[in-house]
Amino acid sequence: MRVLFIGFAPVAAEQVQLAVRFRWPDATVSVAESPDAGLKLVEQEAPDVVILQSGTMDQPFAQVIRDLRSFSDVPLIVLGSSDGGDEMDDVRALDAGADDFIRDGDGLMALAARLVALMRRVWRQSLSSDDQAISSGSLMLNPATYEVFIGTERISLTSTEFRLLHLLLKHRGTVAGHRLLEMSLWGDRVDSSALVKKYIHRLRQKLGNQASDGSRWIISVHGVGYRFVGPANAGVGERLELAAPRR
Repeated sequence: MRVLFIGFAPVAAEQVQLAVRFRWPDATVSVAESPDAGLKLVEQEAPDVVILQSGTMDQPFAQVIRDLRSFSDVPLIVLGSSDGGDEMDDVRALDAGADDFIRDGDGLMALAARLVALMRRVWRQSLSSDDQAISSGSLMLNPATYEVFIGTERISLTSTEFRLLHLLLKHRGTVAGHRLLEMSLWGDRVDSSALVKKYIHRLRQKLGNQASDGSRWIISVHGVGYRFVGPANAGVGERLELAAPRR
């Protein structure tokens, strides 16, 4: 989980980081004190979510949002001032392209809850937004038919195993954090961390966790999550004909 704060005073940044790490202890946090620096970091680091504080910058925050939206659709929450802020700030933020708006007086737990809800929505959409087949090397996954093939061999997966593989495959090369996997697959179930490990293990067993060239499909990133690596000869974004799996 990579989080970027833009426009924060040091004390406020520290407080919000507490809210983030309450739900994602392994989160990577970056802080940009100016909009220009923040926009550069969005391009360089590709964060999973951006939190923009509206009252600490020398230019209209709505313009900063529009500048961000001109090149990125990263999930964005605007944190407004609880005192002295314009009551129309939330309307301006949402109209400019923010995904949510919360006032800092609402408390850190409220911010944490909004973050959880936003990320759950984003990741669930990513699971269902594309029904076309995707592949990596000899592995092909077809969301339209819930089928997975390695070469011409069909791999039998449960619904949860399929959704987990689909999520990892669509984000090939990047780390999917434990908490994001839990929320995407089971929501806020308390015992879901054990379930992630269980289903990763089962998925590895069924895939053999080894491609034809000897490389592995799924690797663990200690303390963070899991990353689908697979062979690089067919990227995750490649679109295949739905009718036929290929080697």
